[in-house]
Parts: sequence; C-alpha cells; structure tokens
Amino acid sequence: MSKTLSIQIDEELFTKLNNQGKKSEDIVTEAINQFFKNKEQNNEIVNLLKQNIKLLEKQNEFLEIENVCFKQENKDLKTRIDDLAQMFPSAGALLGKTSESQETKKNKWIFSK
Repeated sequence: MSKTLSIQIDEELFTKLNNQGKKSEDIVTEAINQFFKNKEQNNEIVNLLKQNIKLLEKQNEFLEIENVCFKQENKDLKTRIDDLAQMFPSAGALLGKTSESQETKKNKWIFSK
C-alpha cells in the first residue's frame, strides 16, 4: 500500500527563499516542514472543536431536561391556580380566571349566533 503526498509550494515563499540564495532542495524541505507544522496546528484546532461539540451536546441535554422540568412545574402551577380559583371565586379576578358561569354565558352566546 502506497500513499501519495502532494505538496503545494507557496510562490511567495519560493521567491523569498530563492532570493536569499538557498538551493531548491532546501526550499522544498522548508515547504514540507511548514506543511506539517500547519497540519499539526489544524489537528489541534479540530481536537479543540470536537471537545467543544461534546461540551455543547452535554449542555443541550441538560437544558432539555431542565425544560421538561419547567414544563411540568408550569403545569402544576396552573392546576394549583385553577384549584384556588374554584375554592375562592372572589379571588378569580386576581388569579386571572373567569368563573365558569361567565364562560358558559360566552359559549351560549357564540353557539346562538
């Protein structure tokens, strides 16, 4: 099994090094070293991004669980408000609830049209 490696030499680097009087072999060697150096930096960045993805997935999972808990708590609070409105009809206006008799009057008016 053989692997092929293609190297692209930056023209600016080539002219810069060529103007300094270096041999073409030295230029190619330096270009290869620079290529592998950039590849290592890219690998480090990719590893860091993978770690960030894992962290964000964990946070997303936690927030989904928290969202379900808040929905359940909201449902419980709504039932408590409904119970209080039934127990104390005079406090219904404070709780933002209308009495059942008013709701039935509205429904009769809607159905009569």
